[in-house]
Amino acid sequence: HQSGSLKALIPKSLRSGKETIIINTGGGIVGGDQFLLSSDGGNNTETWITSQASEKVYKSTSDMSRVEMDLTLGSNSSSYWCPQEMILFDGSKLSRSMNFNVESTSNLLIVENIIFGRIASGEFSRNCHFSDQWRIRRDQKLVLAENFFFTGHESLYGKANLGNNNSVCTVIYVSLYSEGYLKQVREIISQRKLTGGASCWNNCLVGRVVAEDPSLIKHFTTLLLELFSNDKGSIPRVWLN
Repeated sequence: HQSGSLKALIPKSLRSGKETIIINTGGGIVGGDQFLLSSDGGNNTETWITSQASEKVYKSTSDMSRVEMDLTLGSNSSSYWCPQEMILFDGSKLSRSMNFNVESTSNLLIVENIIFGRIASGEFSRNCHFSDQWRIRRDQKLVLAENFFFTGHESLYGKANLGNNNSVCTVIYVSLYSEGYLKQVREIISQRKLTGGASCWNNCLVGRVVAEDPSLIKHFTTLLLELFSNDKGSIPRVWLN
């Protein structure tokens, strides 16, 4: 399926679960772009949603870019939202809204990585605008709300925010079995010597880590996908390269 510069590719696979790879044929997000993504997993399904490459948000001297995403998951189903990292260039402007609707018998894993600047080129995002809103509803009741707003150097790199770090990974697992993974997630954070933590309440596990080296975040993500999938063979190949 393709609409505008967004394409959804569903590769052939012998495994039971389905995989969707999101491709932005435009090469990135620029000022004024608007994207809408929607997914309905249905009942008794397993779906993986990832991206072909990192999503780049370029410098904007004009309008705000906007991304809206809605994911619905039926009963007795599992969905893994694990796009590759989003890179916010210096001077970029992005407002994102993500809504997840699940059933009490379903399992939802979200792993999101954000990198502030083109680190390989020595660029740090010292003046980007990033607004991010997440809402998760279970059985139509709000169980988790997250609001992020970063703008300017002081907001990004203050001691209460990123400090000297430029990469952030957030993991959320909504499931009746979420508490059983808390100890393992904390152990992975400790073993990788990352700055961060994890908590679990109301059948929602939430973890967040920050790092100066984006490669540490990417490896951390792969370990999380291996943990929650219970089968390394089901992880999208883009995360195994």
